[in-house]
Amino acid sequence: MLRYVPRGAFVSVDKLVTHVRVPLYRNAYALMVSTAATSAFGMLYWILAARYYPADVVGLNAAAVSMLTFLAGVAQGPSMSAMLRYIPVAGSDTRRLVLWAYVSSTLLALLVSAGFLLTIDIWSPVLAFLGNDRWLALWFVLGVVGWCIFALQDNVLTGLRETIYVPLENIPYAVVKIGLLIVLAAAFSAYGILASWTVPMIATLLPVNYLIFRRLIPRHMRAHTEQRLTYGSRQISYYIAGNYLALIFQIIVLRLLPVLVTNVAGASASAYFYLPFTIATSLRLIISNMSTSFTVELAANSEKLRAYSYRFLVHTTAVMVLPIILLLVAGPYILHFSGRAYAEEGTTLIRLLTLTALPNVIISLHLGVARVQQRVSEVIIRQFALCVLTLGLSYLFLEWYGIVGVGWAILISESIVAVVLLFTSLWPIIGTPLVIKYSTLATRPVRIDGSQE
Repeated sequence: MLRYVPRGAFVSVDKLVTHVRVPLYRNAYALMVSTAATSAFGMLYWILAARYYPADVVGLNAAAVSMLTFLAGVAQGPSMSAMLRYIPVAGSDTRRLVLWAYVSSTLLALLVSAGFLLTIDIWSPVLAFLGNDRWLALWFVLGVVGWCIFALQDNVLTGLRETIYVPLENIPYAVVKIGLLIVLAAAFSAYGILASWTVPMIATLLPVNYLIFRRLIPRHMRAHTEQRLTYGSRQISYYIAGNYLALIFQIIVLRLLPVLVTNVAGASASAYFYLPFTIATSLRLIISNMSTSFTVELAANSEKLRAYSYRFLVHTTAVMVLPIILLLVAGPYILHFSGRAYAEEGTTLIRLLTLTALPNVIISLHLGVARVQQRVSEVIIRQFALCVLTLGLSYLFLEWYGIVGVGWAILISESIVAVVLLFTSLWPIIGTPLVIKYSTLATRPVRIDGSQE
């Protein structure tokens, strides 16, 4: 028996399929799936950590993990932006470019991690336990190197436009990490969090990179045999150096805030800060995924700057509305699963950090545009301003208002920078489409796409 299906249903499905086939959205959605899943598992991870480990142990291990990922970010910094910007146009030079990124990042990871351990009493006395035992120190160094490659391979997959493999890599890691967290709680409580974070991560490196070098890179090179890097070494070096400096400012804020809280307010306060900070950061990662896809697609199709910028702004804002509302309402209840103290200390903080996603949309759009146009100085100035404002206000507000002050510091800093960027660098790109669209709604819709450029 035939059943009547309204024509509009077919139209909706057809529009959905067409929408997902657009590389800008397809790659972004694959990254978003990875982020959404790993963020959900990440929230569960830290909730369970709070249940199975004492607050001071959670705080110290959270600070150690933050330092590990910070050092890895310092090491992979020169290569991260290069993978997104140049792999899409590298062609037959792709394998050489990726190998250079891996080798240089590994050597730099060894250097910065060893340097940190030798001077740990200067930088963070609360983490001195990492350097007191030679095996723990070696484990920390291997963790920095492993995390460096672990994060870098995601950028390689994104640059190759093979983002479908990113969630297939990250989700199993997140699941195994939770399992180890619970298993190690009784027998290895002092370092169980750090171990559960690093061991499964290192185990993923071999299979993922076998896939990259044996299958994905050769396929990419065959599809672009006539293409080679056309940028000179001086131009590439300037781009990498500038983006690296900007990235250092970015990861200083992202990774060292928990360390700052630990040093100023103590290990328990760090635990109460880290869980809301991690949960709210998941929203920013969704925006970052869209920005990453935007950068890759714009690098391959630079003539669509205005069209892609407008799509990024409108689509990303629309995607973020529901998660922001949900986290504003449900955030305190999520914290309750970790215990009453976590909810009492973190409710206002998680709401403030959630609201920072709104100005972050503007900041991420500027990052993608500036990277593709190679306006490196703008990226450096922007990240420097964010770093100084955020850390300076956080230090002051932390002493005055506790961990809630850090939330206010981040929200105020990012809002100021976003407003300045919107009405200076970005307005010539997105201002005209917005004015045209909303001034003509009463007559007829105006479609903003690449054909109008």
